[in-house]
Amino acid sequence: MLMLTVAVLGCNYFDHRAGNGIVAKIETFKKSTGHLPEALSDIGLKENDSCPYYCKTSNDSYIVWYGTTLGESDTFDSRTQRWSEVNIACSR
Repeated sequence: MLMLTVAVLGCNYFDHRAGNGIVAKIETFKKSTGHLPEALSDIGLKENDSCPYYCKTSNDSYIVWYGTTLGESDTFDSRTQRWSEVNIACSR
């Protein structure tokens, strides 16, 4: 229970500035390699069970998201280039 609480609280402190930094790294990777990263580790970020999350949704689109409260998240969709509170399912 304690581990879940820590992960949720860590996500609460994640914000769009940090998210935009990750989006910028993803876009830089795409420009330099011609394809999207498969995982955050491809752009030098450690992947763990906290935030943010990344999902390549097609060869040329992706989402980045982080939890804000239980069951809620802020999501960046590369197709719209916008953050929203819409929960998008990640399907690979």
